[in-house]
Amino acid sequence: MNKRENIKHIPVLLNEVLDTFDRMINPSNKNFIQNNIDSSKDINIIDCTLGFGGMSNALLEKYENLNIIGIDRDIEAISYNDRLKDKFKDRIKIFHGNFGDLLPTIINNERHHIHGILADIGVSSYQLDTIERGFSFNSKELDMRMDITQKLRADIILNSYSRYELERIFREYGEIREYKKLANLIVIERNKREITGDILQNIALRISSKNKLHPATLVYQALRIEVNDELGQLNKLLNTCKDIHSILLCIISFHSLEDRIIKEAFKKWSKNCICEENSFKCICGNNHAKGFSLYKKPLIASNEELANNKRARSAKLRAFYFFANRGI
Repeated sequence: MNKRENIKHIPVLLNEVLDTFDRMINPSNKNFIQNNIDSSKDINIIDCTLGFGGMSNALLEKYENLNIIGIDRDIEAISYNDRLKDKFKDRIKIFHGNFGDLLPTIINNERHHIHGILADIGVSSYQLDTIERGFSFNSKELDMRMDITQKLRADIILNSYSRYELERIFREYGEIREYKKLANLIVIERNKREITGDILQNIALRISSKNKLHPATLVYQALRIEVNDELGQLNKLLNTCKDIHSILLCIISFHSLEDRIIKEAFKKWSKNCICEENSFKCICGNNHAKGFSLYKKPLIASNEELANNKRARSAKLRAFYFFANRGI
Protein backbone atom coordinates (compact mmCIF):
# COMPACT_ATOMS: atom_id res chain seq x y z
CA MET A 1 0.00 0.00 0.00
CA ASN A 2 1.22 3.47 -0.83
CA LYS A 3 2.53 5.09 2.35
CA ARG A 4 0.46 8.18 1.61
CA GLU A 5 -2.72 6.11 1.96
CA ASN A 6 -2.14 5.93 5.72
CA ILE A 7 -1.36 9.61 6.25
CA LYS A 8 -2.80 10.87 9.49
CA HIS A 9 -2.89 14.62 9.17
CA ILE A 10 -4.39 16.72 11.94
CA PRO A 11 -4.88 20.36 10.89
CA VAL A 12 -3.73 22.75 13.60
CA LEU A 13 -6.20 25.39 14.86
CA LEU A 14 -8.86 24.07 12.47
CA ASN A 15 -11.82 25.36 14.50
CA GLU A 16 -10.18 28.77 14.80
CA VAL A 17 -9.66 28.91 11.03
CA LEU A 18 -13.29 27.96 10.37
CA ASP A 19 -14.50 30.56 12.87
CA THR A 20 -12.28 33.21 11.31
CA PHE A 21 -13.57 32.71 7.77
CA ASP A 22 -17.14 32.39 9.06
CA ARG A 23 -16.86 36.05 10.05
CA MET A 24 -16.32 36.87 6.38
CA ILE A 25 -18.77 34.40 4.80
CA ASN A 26 -21.71 34.05 7.19
CA PRO A 27 -23.89 37.19 7.64
CA SER A 28 -25.57 35.66 10.70
CA ASN A 29 -22.24 35.46 12.55
CA LYS A 30 -22.39 37.94 15.45
CA ASN A 31 -18.86 39.10 14.53
CA PHE A 32 -19.60 39.34 10.82
CA ILE A 33 -17.33 41.71 8.93
CA GLN A 34 -19.36 44.27 7.02
CA ASN A 35 -17.88 43.82 3.58
CA ASN A 36 -18.79 43.89 -0.09
CA ILE A 37 -19.05 40.11 -0.38
CA ASP A 38 -22.33 38.69 -1.65
CA SER A 39 -22.45 35.48 0.38
CA SER A 40 -25.08 34.05 -1.95
CA LYS A 41 -22.53 33.92 -4.79
CA ASP A 42 -19.33 31.91 -5.14
CA ILE A 43 -16.56 32.77 -2.70
CA ASN A 44 -12.91 32.09 -3.54
CA ILE A 45 -10.17 31.40 -1.01
CA ILE A 46 -6.51 30.74 -1.73
CA ASP A 47 -5.01 28.04 0.49
CA CYS A 48 -1.33 28.94 0.17
CA THR A 49 -0.16 25.80 1.97
CA LEU A 50 -2.60 23.10 0.89
CA GLY A 51 -0.58 20.31 2.48
CA PHE A 52 -2.69 17.17 2.70
CA GLY A 53 -5.92 19.09 2.40
CA GLY A 54 -7.25 19.12 5.96
CA MET A 55 -8.09 22.83 6.09
CA SER A 56 -9.45 23.05 2.55
CA ASN A 57 -11.55 19.92 2.97
CA ALA A 58 -13.19 21.33 6.11
CA LEU A 59 -13.88 24.70 4.47
CA LEU A 60 -15.32 23.13 1.32
CA GLU A 61 -17.56 20.85 3.38
CA LYS A 62 -18.85 23.72 5.51
CA TYR A 63 -19.61 26.21 2.69
CA GLU A 64 -21.24 24.86 -0.46
CA ASN A 65 -20.61 28.09 -2.40
CA LEU A 66 -16.89 28.13 -1.55
CA ASN A 67 -14.09 27.44 -4.03
CA ILE A 68 -10.47 26.78 -3.12
CA ILE A 69 -7.33 27.56 -5.07
CA GLY A 70 -4.67 25.42 -3.42
CA ILE A 71 -0.91 25.86 -3.61
CA ASP A 72 1.79 23.54 -2.33
CA ARG A 73 5.47 23.00 -3.06
CA ASP A 74 5.41 19.33 -2.02
CA ILE A 75 4.64 17.11 -5.03
CA GLU A 76 3.62 14.29 -2.67
CA ALA A 77 0.94 16.55 -1.22
CA ILE A 78 -0.15 17.57 -4.73
CA SER A 79 -0.55 13.90 -5.68
CA TYR A 80 -2.40 13.06 -2.47
CA ASN A 81 -4.95 15.81 -3.09
CA ASP A 82 -6.27 14.15 -6.23
CA ARG A 83 -8.89 12.80 -3.82
CA LEU A 84 -9.97 16.38 -3.03
CA LYS A 85 -10.48 16.98 -6.74
CA ASP A 86 -12.47 13.76 -6.99
CA LYS A 87 -14.62 14.82 -4.03
CA PHE A 88 -15.20 18.48 -4.83
CA LYS A 89 -14.72 18.48 -8.62
CA ASP A 90 -14.22 21.97 -10.06
CA ARG A 91 -14.59 23.64 -6.65
CA ILE A 92 -10.87 23.14 -6.10
CA LYS A 93 -7.90 23.97 -8.31
CA ILE A 94 -4.37 22.98 -7.30
CA PHE A 95 -1.01 24.48 -8.26
CA HIS A 96 2.49 23.17 -7.57
CA GLY A 97 5.01 25.79 -6.45
CA ASN A 98 5.94 28.33 -3.80
CA PHE A 99 3.07 30.51 -2.61
CA GLY A 100 5.29 33.58 -2.47
CA ASP A 101 5.93 33.26 -6.20
CA LEU A 102 2.48 32.10 -7.34
CA LEU A 103 0.26 34.32 -5.21
CA PRO A 104 0.65 37.57 -7.21
CA THR A 105 -0.24 35.81 -10.47
CA ILE A 106 -3.33 34.15 -9.00
CA ILE A 107 -4.57 37.34 -7.33
CA ASN A 108 -4.05 39.38 -10.48
CA ASN A 109 -5.80 36.82 -12.67
CA GLU A 110 -9.11 38.42 -13.63
CA ARG A 111 -10.83 35.01 -13.58
CA HIS A 112 -10.23 34.75 -9.83
CA HIS A 113 -12.04 37.25 -7.61
CA ILE A 114 -10.33 36.41 -4.34
CA HIS A 115 -12.11 36.90 -1.01
CA GLY A 116 -9.74 35.17 1.41
CA ILE A 117 -6.17 33.94 1.79
CA LEU A 118 -5.10 31.19 4.19
CA ALA A 119 -1.48 30.29 4.97
CA ASP A 120 -0.47 27.61 7.47
CA ILE A 121 3.29 28.04 7.25
CA GLY A 122 4.50 25.12 9.32
CA VAL A 123 5.95 21.75 8.35
CA SER A 124 3.30 19.07 7.92
CA SER A 125 3.11 16.08 10.27
CA TYR A 126 3.74 13.83 7.27
CA GLN A 127 6.97 15.64 6.41
CA LEU A 128 8.14 15.49 10.03
CA ASP A 129 7.26 11.82 10.45
CA THR A 130 8.65 10.58 7.12
CA ILE A 131 12.24 9.72 8.05
CA GLU A 132 13.66 9.96 4.53
CA ARG A 133 12.49 13.58 4.23
CA GLY A 134 15.19 14.49 6.77
CA PHE A 135 13.23 16.80 9.09
CA SER A 136 13.35 14.40 12.04
CA PHE A 137 16.08 13.87 14.61
CA ASN A 138 15.68 10.16 13.84
CA SER A 139 16.88 10.67 10.27
CA LYS A 140 20.53 10.20 9.40
CA GLU A 141 19.93 12.01 6.12
CA LEU A 142 19.82 15.81 6.27
CA ASP A 143 17.42 16.76 3.49
CA MET A 144 14.63 19.04 4.82
CA ARG A 145 13.28 20.03 1.41
CA MET A 146 9.56 20.77 1.28
CA ASP A 147 9.91 20.66 -2.51
CA ILE A 148 11.94 17.55 -3.32
CA THR A 149 12.50 18.80 -6.87
CA GLN A 150 14.78 21.62 -5.68
CA LYS A 151 18.54 21.09 -5.42
CA LEU A 152 19.44 22.74 -2.10
CA ARG A 153 19.39 20.35 0.86
CA ALA A 154 20.45 20.73 4.49
CA ASP A 155 23.49 18.47 4.00
CA ILE A 156 24.72 20.67 1.15
CA ILE A 157 24.50 23.70 3.44
CA LEU A 158 26.39 21.98 6.26
CA ASN A 159 29.12 20.58 4.05
CA SER A 160 29.68 23.48 1.65
CA TYR A 161 28.61 26.82 3.16
CA SER A 162 31.40 28.99 4.54
CA ARG A 163 31.80 29.50 8.27
CA TYR A 164 30.39 33.01 7.92
CA GLU A 165 27.33 31.79 6.01
CA LEU A 166 26.71 29.16 8.68
CA GLU A 167 27.02 31.81 11.38
CA ARG A 168 24.41 33.94 9.61
CA ILE A 169 21.94 31.06 9.39
CA PHE A 170 22.28 30.03 13.04
CA ARG A 171 22.22 33.63 14.27
CA GLU A 172 19.29 34.88 12.19
CA TYR A 173 17.13 31.78 11.79
CA GLY A 174 17.93 29.86 14.97
CA GLU A 175 18.69 32.82 17.25
CA ILE A 176 21.39 30.61 18.77
CA ARG A 177 23.63 32.49 21.20
CA GLU A 178 26.76 30.48 20.49
CA TYR A 179 26.31 30.61 16.71
CA LYS A 180 30.01 31.25 16.12
CA LYS A 181 31.08 28.24 18.17
CA LEU A 182 28.48 26.07 16.45
CA ALA A 183 29.60 27.07 12.96
CA ASN A 184 33.24 26.56 13.89
CA LEU A 185 32.58 23.06 15.28
CA ILE A 186 30.78 22.12 12.06
CA VAL A 187 33.65 23.36 9.89
CA ILE A 188 36.20 21.46 12.00
CA GLU A 189 34.16 18.26 11.90
CA ARG A 190 33.42 18.36 8.18
CA ASN A 191 37.15 18.52 7.45
CA LYS A 192 37.29 14.99 8.89
CA ARG A 193 34.07 13.53 7.44
CA GLU A 194 30.72 14.45 5.95
CA ILE A 195 28.20 15.89 8.40
CA THR A 196 25.27 13.52 9.01
CA GLY A 197 22.28 13.79 11.30
CA ASP A 198 24.00 11.89 14.13
CA ILE A 199 27.13 14.02 13.87
CA LEU A 200 25.13 17.26 13.80
CA GLN A 201 23.21 16.31 16.93
CA ASN A 202 26.42 15.42 18.73
CA ILE A 203 27.82 18.83 17.79
CA ALA A 204 24.64 20.52 19.04
CA LEU A 205 25.06 18.84 22.41
CA ARG A 206 28.36 20.68 22.80
CA ILE A 207 26.60 24.06 22.62
CA SER A 208 25.41 25.32 25.97
CA SER A 209 21.82 26.51 26.06
CA LYS A 210 19.38 27.66 28.74
CA ASN A 211 16.51 26.75 26.44
CA LYS A 212 14.28 23.86 27.49
CA LEU A 213 14.19 22.59 23.90
CA HIS A 214 16.32 19.71 22.62
CA PRO A 215 19.76 21.22 21.86
CA ALA A 216 19.40 20.46 18.15
CA THR A 217 15.90 21.91 17.77
CA LEU A 218 16.99 25.44 16.87
CA VAL A 219 19.81 24.09 14.68
CA TYR A 220 17.32 22.08 12.64
CA GLN A 221 14.92 25.04 12.54
CA ALA A 222 17.62 27.32 11.14
CA LEU A 223 18.62 24.83 8.47
CA ARG A 224 15.03 24.16 7.46
CA ILE A 225 14.32 27.88 7.07
CA GLU A 226 17.40 28.32 4.87
CA VAL A 227 16.66 25.26 2.73
CA ASN A 228 13.07 26.31 2.04
CA ASP A 229 13.50 30.10 2.08
CA GLU A 230 10.64 30.17 4.58
CA LEU A 231 11.02 33.76 5.73
CA GLY A 232 11.59 34.89 2.17
CA GLN A 233 8.34 33.26 1.09
CA LEU A 234 6.49 34.81 4.04
CA ASN A 235 7.83 38.26 3.20
CA LYS A 236 6.78 37.81 -0.44
CA LEU A 237 3.27 36.90 0.71
CA LEU A 238 3.03 39.97 2.94
CA ASN A 239 4.47 42.21 0.23
CA THR A 240 1.81 40.97 -2.19
CA CYS A 241 -0.98 41.45 0.36
CA LYS A 242 -0.19 45.09 1.14
CA ASP A 243 -1.96 46.15 -2.05
CA ILE A 244 -5.06 43.93 -1.86
CA HIS A 245 -8.56 44.98 -0.74
CA SER A 246 -11.81 43.34 0.43
CA ILE A 247 -9.83 40.24 1.38
CA LEU A 248 -9.42 38.39 4.68
CA LEU A 249 -5.88 37.16 5.34
CA CYS A 250 -5.41 34.38 7.90
CA ILE A 251 -1.89 33.14 8.79
CA ILE A 252 -0.78 30.41 11.17
CA SER A 253 2.86 30.51 12.25
CA PHE A 254 4.92 28.17 14.41
CA HIS A 255 7.92 30.11 15.68
CA SER A 256 8.69 33.58 16.94
CA LEU A 257 10.60 34.72 13.85
CA GLU A 258 7.54 34.24 11.64
CA ASP A 259 5.07 35.61 14.18
CA ARG A 260 7.19 38.72 14.71
CA ILE A 261 7.19 39.49 10.98
CA ILE A 262 3.42 38.95 10.70
CA LYS A 263 2.68 41.01 13.80
CA GLU A 264 4.74 43.96 12.55
CA ALA A 265 3.10 43.86 9.12
CA PHE A 266 -0.41 43.86 10.61
CA LYS A 267 0.55 46.71 12.96
CA LYS A 268 1.88 48.76 10.05
CA TRP A 269 -1.20 48.10 7.91
CA SER A 270 -3.51 49.16 10.77
CA LYS A 271 -1.97 52.62 11.14
CA ASN A 272 -4.07 55.58 10.07
CA CYS A 273 -1.20 58.04 10.47
CA ILE A 274 2.01 57.36 8.54
CA CYS A 275 3.85 60.55 9.49
CA GLU A 276 7.35 60.33 10.95
CA GLU A 277 7.30 59.59 14.67
CA ASN A 278 9.06 62.88 15.46
CA SER A 279 6.46 64.97 13.55
CA PHE A 280 4.79 67.68 15.65
CA LYS A 281 1.44 67.15 13.96
CA CYS A 282 -0.19 64.88 11.44
CA ILE A 283 0.09 66.06 7.84
CA CYS A 284 -0.67 62.78 6.05
CA GLY A 285 -4.47 62.95 6.34
CA ASN A 286 -4.73 60.28 9.07
CA ASN A 287 -6.63 57.94 6.76
CA HIS A 288 -4.08 55.38 5.65
CA ALA A 289 -5.18 52.21 7.47
CA LYS A 290 -5.40 49.33 5.01
CA GLY A 291 -7.72 47.40 7.32
CA PHE A 292 -7.76 45.93 10.80
CA SER A 293 -6.64 42.89 12.78
CA LEU A 294 -9.49 40.61 13.80
CA TYR A 295 -7.85 39.65 17.08
CA LYS A 296 -5.91 41.75 19.59
CA LYS A 297 -3.80 38.73 20.46
CA PRO A 298 -3.06 35.69 18.30
CA LEU A 299 -5.31 32.69 18.71
CA ILE A 300 -3.62 29.62 20.18
CA ALA A 301 -4.61 25.99 20.61
CA SER A 302 -7.16 25.06 23.25
CA ASN A 303 -6.29 22.62 26.02
CA GLU A 304 -8.47 20.06 24.28
CA GLU A 305 -6.53 20.39 21.03
CA LEU A 306 -3.19 20.25 22.83
CA ALA A 307 -4.23 17.01 24.50
CA ASN A 308 -4.81 15.48 21.05
CA ASN A 309 -1.99 17.13 19.14
CA LYS A 310 1.08 18.36 21.02
CA ARG A 311 2.47 19.88 17.81
CA ALA A 312 -0.16 22.60 18.10
CA ARG A 313 1.52 24.07 21.18
CA SER A 314 3.56 26.65 19.28
CA ALA A 315 0.92 27.57 16.68
CA LYS A 316 -0.38 31.15 16.52
CA LEU A 317 -3.14 32.43 14.27
CA ARG A 318 -3.38 36.07 13.24
CA ALA A 319 -5.98 37.48 10.85
CA PHE A 320 -6.31 40.80 9.02
CA TYR A 321 -9.17 42.19 6.95
CA PHE A 322 -8.32 44.62 4.15
CA PHE A 323 -10.81 47.43 3.54
CA ALA A 324 -12.56 47.77 0.19
CA ASN A 325 -11.54 51.45 0.01
CA ARG A 326 -8.25 52.33 1.66
CA GLY A 327 -6.70 55.71 2.29
CA ILE A 328 -3.99 56.50 -0.23
